[in-house]
Amino acid sequence: MKEQSPRTILVTLGIFLGLSGFIIFGLPGINSISANDKQKHGVYEIKLPPKSLDQYYQKQPSDFLMAMFGVLGPMGAMETHLKDGNMDKAKEYFAVFKTEYFKLSKMVPEWEKHFPSEPMDNLEKALDSRDYGKIDPAIQGVGKTCAECHQEHRLEVWYKYHWKDFETIKIPDPVSNKLLGFVEYMFGLHHSYSAANTYLSEEKAGGKFNKTIEALYDLQKRVEALNVGCKECHGKEDKRKYFTSSDVIDLLSTARYELNKTQPNIEEVNKRLQGAGMESCYKCHLVHVPAANIHRAWGKEVK
Repeated sequence: MKEQSPRTILVTLGIFLGLSGFIIFGLPGINSISANDKQKHGVYEIKLPPKSLDQYYQKQPSDFLMAMFGVLGPMGAMETHLKDGNMDKAKEYFAVFKTEYFKLSKMVPEWEKHFPSEPMDNLEKALDSRDYGKIDPAIQGVGKTCAECHQEHRLEVWYKYHWKDFETIKIPDPVSNKLLGFVEYMFGLHHSYSAANTYLSEEKAGGKFNKTIEALYDLQKRVEALNVGCKECHGKEDKRKYFTSSDVIDLLSTARYELNKTQPNIEEVNKRLQGAGMESCYKCHLVHVPAANIHRAWGKEVK
């Protein structure tokens, strides 16, 4: 087996720590709120990231993210050896951490202010003292620096470089047989869902549900075809496990099946229709609408 270089090992460690952090906590200090943030509680601005960042996002994973992991790896290794009492090893990894920290600080000139030297100097002095009573607060000082930058800039980076502009997505509509823009397609889904609810309330007195069944079928076809739009961002081989998945389709198809019975259970049909609305429409909107609104607010500048 080919031996890996120490830097490769550290970057790999950084990726592991970073992904673990994303899953459990975000990154270090994500829940930290500075005094300045508390004063502005209730106001959170998501600005476009500086254009100087674009050069690092020509591929995924981006060069900037890998540089971040290059910082996180030795930082995590330093903390590991502090916990196991190996101060010499901890100081060795700190030296790598410090180098990568200042290297990262030069990548985006507009963000260099987020990489002050004082917290690093304090940590270096604390490590030299070998006094854990000084080391722990010094590490927290560095973590606070990281957290404040993440708090201010992380979401803008995610929304710009990891979310496609929904207005560029086209979906073939199985009802109108037209190629529709994403927003127009959403209105089509809304129309079918509203029609199903409206006709159900109007037709239940007569016991014939022809229009409701037709509207439900249109809705089902549109939910199924929405997968074409999902693949524009998630990949051609993607198979959705939620929002447009088989369990949502089953709610709609079984609602139509129920209405074809001699004595349909209208309460059950309502429950299935509302279930589809919550499991597909509402939950999908919770995930995707913030990104769409932010891109719309940014306008042409982000394109």
